[in-house]
Amino acid sequence: MIRHLVLISVVSGCSSKVPPHLQLDPPPDDRLERVEIVDVESGVRAIVGRDPLARTPALVDPARLQPIAGAEPLVAFVKAIRSIEQGEGPVERVLQQLEDEWRATPVVPLARGYRLRIAENQLANTLISPEERHRQIAALLSPLNGGAGDPTLPRGPLDWLLDEGGDNAVRAYGDRWVVSGWMSDPKIPVAAVREALASPTYDGLRESEAGRLLYARASALQGADPASGLEDLKWATRLALQKAAADRDSEQSAWATLLGEMTASFGETDPIVVLLKRSYDTLVESAGNDAAAGGALLATAALRWVDQCDTAPCTGLDRVETMQFASRWGPEIAPLAATWSVIALKESIDSLEVGRDTALFPEAILDLSDALLGTGGGPLEMEILRRRRPEPQVWLTVARAVGDEGITDWEGVRIALGHHLASEARRAAALVEDAEWKAMLERVERRAVP
Repeated sequence: MIRHLVLISVVSGCSSKVPPHLQLDPPPDDRLERVEIVDVESGVRAIVGRDPLARTPALVDPARLQPIAGAEPLVAFVKAIRSIEQGEGPVERVLQQLEDEWRATPVVPLARGYRLRIAENQLANTLISPEERHRQIAALLSPLNGGAGDPTLPRGPLDWLLDEGGDNAVRAYGDRWVVSGWMSDPKIPVAAVREALASPTYDGLRESEAGRLLYARASALQGADPASGLEDLKWATRLALQKAAADRDSEQSAWATLLGEMTASFGETDPIVVLLKRSYDTLVESAGNDAAAGGALLATAALRWVDQCDTAPCTGLDRVETMQFASRWGPEIAPLAATWSVIALKESIDSLEVGRDTALFPEAILDLSDALLGTGGGPLEMEILRRRRPEPQVWLTVARAVGDEGITDWEGVRIALGHHLASEARRAAALVEDAEWKAMLERVERRAVP
């Protein structure tokens, strides 16, 4: 397969061409000609310009990039944007496919930044209905399949995000989504965005957990030894696993006892949160180190999962995916990230089992969708997040996401989800060396299928 060409025609409800008023303004003829491009980092810097969120990328002539070793992703991105603006396929699908094809490369943040720009413009678009506007934004800022709009559904296409703070929540979510793309692999040359991120315009972004980490990585910070921060992260992960794996009365009693002891020791009610925040604060200061940067990235994702992030909204469809990004940063981080993925998947299944027939269903199905997308499940239809109660179509979509067809009831879906959870627990256990930790993961695996 030719990797640099992923533009294919896809049927979508969204417009297949970027409207003229949303297209990139052509730069002055000599602007890019004066920029020296000698390697991938300088190529990224030329494309990004002054915006670390990459919302207005400069379309460098592909001929200038092609001779550079490792620049194939940048060539693919520039060609994709030029083709999109000429009507070559729906924006959100083509760029999601481009991101999937060139994962762990600068294409991830660049494609997300372009999608964010269009989403921000659509927030103010009064030429279409709120239903259609929100459906397009949801498709732009997530991997969800949009399908045809349906205003009769009880929840809007973007309510899962708008409910957390309206348009401001959408913007904050989109900003962090792009930033996590920059941190999706240690080989991405983030030094290229350091100068842009240092601008006073981005003070707020730079002070957020995600932005602070990106800036520290771009600055190659080498602070104190990250060992203590990694140890705090390990303890937080181990405690969170013990909590998630406590199904029986004796296990829940043991967890309650341990929680009481650690609460007394820390003087705080949630030692997992204390350890995660302490870990992040230590590791971000050494983000020039791969393990430290990956550990800090995992801590941000875990804090979002436990609803303790510093920038609302904590929720979303990219938390578990960010855990997977963290796993690429070194062998010290991979087993921790895999364990957090198991925690998220198990907790989301448990929540849906308890709350599927209650008002908790919308939140529970969102968490499950996040966990499935982050652990290789999918595709998922936007429609399942628009229901207040489970319906056969919801279960059919969820079952398909884990490879089972024709299941339209919870009992069948629960078994399918159990097999997926068992597989993830088995994968995590193979990465873990600590015997007690491994035993807890193996227990989750044994009990996964009812």
